[in-house]
Amino acid sequence: MMKKNFFLTAKPVWPNISHTEMNYVVGFHALINTKELAPTYLNIAAATLYRICVNGEFVGYGPARAAKNHFRVDSINLTDKLSAECNIVTIEVVVYNTQTSYIMEQEPFLLAEIVSNNCVLASTNGEGSLFNAHRLTERVQQTPRYSLQRGFVEYYRLAESNNSWKTNSNCTIEMLPLNVLKDKLLLDRSLDYPDYQLLTPTTLLKKAEILVDKEKDSSWRPMFTRMVGKITKGFEDPDVVVNPVELLNKTVPIKTIELNEPFNRHSPYEIQSNTSLLLEFKKNFSGFIGATVEVEEDTNLYFVFDEALIDGDVDLKRAQVNTVIGYDLKKGQYKIESLEVYTFKFLKLINFTGKCLIHELYLREYTNPDTHAAAFECSQKEINELFQAGIETYRQNSVDLFTDCPSRERGGYLCDSYFTAKAANMISGNTKVEDNFLENYLLAESFDRLPNGMIPMCYPADIKVNYRDFSSPYGMYIPNWSLWFIIQLKEYAKRNPSSPLIPRLKAKVLGIIGFFEAYLNEDGLLENLPGWVFIEWSKANDYVEGVNYPSNMLYAASLEIVGTMYKMDSYLEQSNRIKETIRRQSFDGEFFIDNAIRVEGSLEATKNKTEVCQYYAFFFGIATESTYEKLWSTLIHDFGPIRKKTASYPEVGYANAFIGNFLRLDLLSNAGLINQWLQESTQYFGHMVDLTGTLWEHDDIAASCNHGFGSYVVYWIYKNILGVEQIDRESKKVVLCFHEHGITQYKGRLPVLKDFIEIEVEKKDQLHCKVKLPEGFELETVNNTSLDIFFG
Repeated sequence: MMKKNFFLTAKPVWPNISHTEMNYVVGFHALINTKELAPTYLNIAAATLYRICVNGEFVGYGPARAAKNHFRVDSINLTDKLSAECNIVTIEVVVYNTQTSYIMEQEPFLLAEIVSNNCVLASTNGEGSLFNAHRLTERVQQTPRYSLQRGFVEYYRLAESNNSWKTNSNCTIEMLPLNVLKDKLLLDRSLDYPDYQLLTPTTLLKKAEILVDKEKDSSWRPMFTRMVGKITKGFEDPDVVVNPVELLNKTVPIKTIELNEPFNRHSPYEIQSNTSLLLEFKKNFSGFIGATVEVEEDTNLYFVFDEALIDGDVDLKRAQVNTVIGYDLKKGQYKIESLEVYTFKFLKLINFTGKCLIHELYLREYTNPDTHAAAFECSQKEINELFQAGIETYRQNSVDLFTDCPSRERGGYLCDSYFTAKAANMISGNTKVEDNFLENYLLAESFDRLPNGMIPMCYPADIKVNYRDFSSPYGMYIPNWSLWFIIQLKEYAKRNPSSPLIPRLKAKVLGIIGFFEAYLNEDGLLENLPGWVFIEWSKANDYVEGVNYPSNMLYAASLEIVGTMYKMDSYLEQSNRIKETIRRQSFDGEFFIDNAIRVEGSLEATKNKTEVCQYYAFFFGIATESTYEKLWSTLIHDFGPIRKKTASYPEVGYANAFIGNFLRLDLLSNAGLINQWLQESTQYFGHMVDLTGTLWEHDDIAASCNHGFGSYVVYWIYKNILGVEQIDRESKKVVLCFHEHGITQYKGRLPVLKDFIEIEVEKKDQLHCKVKLPEGFELETVNNTSLDIFFG
């Protein structure tokens, strides 16, 4: 939790810039001399985002996000980056001053101190050299929003001298006076620092000559950015100084050469005027786009990128996001790198004017490093690739908290986090990211523009306008996601039973339950819930009017958890009553219907039925395999990935990846139908693995192709194939369950308490098994196969 004395003398500072000003960057720099090169650390906290360099070389990026008015402190080891003479330490702080799903809109500041042998070498308004500040005007301020959920498009107008402040101690800079601000509430980072591995493209796909057709319509804008000025702050079209989308809209390829040749990272690539290069990376990755650019003639260079191609090209219309960075470059040589994290597999370089050479093109990863210990391999190639896709999806969506996607939003969404957290426990062997994720909700004293008791669907974030109901006094929120918070808390209590967060979150949890009490009807069911009632990305979201039964199923499960976790029997009784009422009202003899609405004052069942509603019923204990045997049989045999081909039960709306397909696969897993789980997993995810190497938000490429909840496949693989049914870290027990499945050889490793569980199995006439457990752990086995187990 909170600590003191992160800083010896430093104070938070900021120049006198209007708190309403959007999208600007302030550069701070300090000179230090470390004659003996003793261990030297930069301790730093800031709002909003920052990048650290030493002598022009990248060192770090942050911060790890925290609750409003709380700030996590990074302690960055600079020692290996320092020379024995004068060193220039620079910090670029980006300020957006707008609402996002990614970071909070708060008073900007920098609090920084460089310490060696307990001596302050430099600081903000403390001892040692002072960090001086100047405004970085080379970034164009008035650009479009990148997306509704994130900040602004990066566009730069650079001369060769712009970066000299990072490398030349004699560089002349116009300094800004700094104001000392109030002390901040500081928190330990409590997390590993990110991986910053440099990756390069694998393939140069094609080269094209382009034409800018001045007569072509350039009015298209991404759906989300068209909402600027209506639901969020930003620069509207008349005020935008440069909008790369306009130029892209007018760009037409006139001659394309298919190359499909290996990309040579050491070879410079010349890009003439009106030319583009399309490059492919091995997988969908997340990080900062960088390169060395040698400009022979003044150049207008665009980096355009995406996770998937449409008709063989990058197309902003696919995800409705401004996935572009622009540079106007004067003659000279530049080392450029984006200030924000982006996600893509395909990168398109377009030169509209001039001539340049691209050297050392790269993506600097920004990922969770606490994934390297997890391993799995089996005799089925598709499952090995699925495991790696799950790991890749996780590491990009768990840097400082669990995010929905690393691309469009980077938001810490509930519900997504339920699935990602279960994978995290297997992959990293700890709850460090989840601790921070939940602590952020705990530390928030209140939540802006939300009804009493409700918590944000996504946090830390500012979503202050309800774009589904502009008359609402509240911002956008999903009431269902507050209930998934409770569902996750139950699982968290198993993963980390001694965590102080569980009792401390009781007031927040009871506040959530209190919010819903105002919407209970005469039958004790929730009716006409406010906000954005979200079931999943399918027709189910169209059937939320009146009494929505999936929401009530979720509510009943949440009441049961609260009653059990906090020993409040009245909630257990209420949960049982709601479950029985749902069974009576919602089940039509064949399926559970999605909702009932009022007709002349009486509640009448609709005929709306969706696949996901059935999964909710089984997932939340409304139905079981034995109590609804016929429905269970129908779901098992007639639904799933095959149904879109067979078109069976067309009156029942199809499920989608988020979250219906995942609920289905979890039900198969829990029922011990491992062979069916195996078959359907490859059917649901095979095309995702093949196309991007990551797992998607939808079952098609219409949205994010890298969604954190998809990492749940790692949990399944460890459970269903490797057989790790339970890891009890407190009682030091591992339950290993052997299942019937067609995989003949498999092995894996999971981190546990700074050690590992290692399992290797080969199916012959017996199950030949090798198991290594951490010291002091006991093994319990369950054999669901027809073979004997031989340990040796």
